[in-house]
Amino acid sequence: MFEPHSLYITGKGTFYSLHPLTKLSGVLAVALLVFLGPGETEKIILIGLLIFLTAVWAGLLLPSIKTTIKLLLPLLIVLVVVQGFFYPQNTTILFSLGKYEYAWEGFLYALFVTARIGVILLASLLFLFSTKLSDFSRALTISGLSSGLVYLIVSPIYMLPDFADRIHRIRESQQSRGLDIEGNFLVRIKALFPLVAPLILGALVETESRALILETRAFNAIGKRSSLVEIYLSRRERVLQILLLTVALILSVIGIIERALFL
Repeated sequence: MFEPHSLYITGKGTFYSLHPLTKLSGVLAVALLVFLGPGETEKIILIGLLIFLTAVWAGLLLPSIKTTIKLLLPLLIVLVVVQGFFYPQNTTILFSLGKYEYAWEGFLYALFVTARIGVILLASLLFLFSTKLSDFSRALTISGLSSGLVYLIVSPIYMLPDFADRIHRIRESQQSRGLDIEGNFLVRIKALFPLVAPLILGALVETESRALILETRAFNAIGKRSSLVEIYLSRRERVLQILLLTVALILSVIGIIERALFL
């Protein structure tokens, strides 16, 4: 079951009960290690395996994998084509199309880049699927962030499901009016404006509506705010947050030094 206006999936368990900032610390640690940590392919495999086991533990393996594949597949196709033909270190030619040559090194590099993005995406989805946005925003507020900064962080996450729903409704309404959006490439290009224009105009109108709603809720009021949602951070989880980020930072520094020495 999805919480309205979020990607949250109702569930129970130890992973769900973790503090939102603990799970966010895990996502940040994964991102640091993937891009800056020592090692290359073996690092991605190890981190990917840990996230896979975490998804199993949280009971979110199927929705996380399905969403990751759905989001990554278009990127993978583009990278496999572009890098296969134009990767600078291409040497092992697999086939040629006219004057363009497709190489094994570019294909492997495309898989590697996609895997790196996929690992971070999977970790992020576990966070979004297991964390209520109300809990996340409250945790950020308690941590000392201003209400404006909290809104800046949380609002894009709120908008993702709304955008997906709006796109679906626009497609259906335009198709009911006879718009062909499933033809060849040129037909799809012609159909792009009738699909995108209502989306952009709707987003602009909604932005104004959100601003008015925030004003009626005293968004800019000064003073301590009370909340029906109370989030408690245990000492154990505080230590875990510090440990995750410290280890990730140390390994990232080691990775940077390692690359600098072997350039």
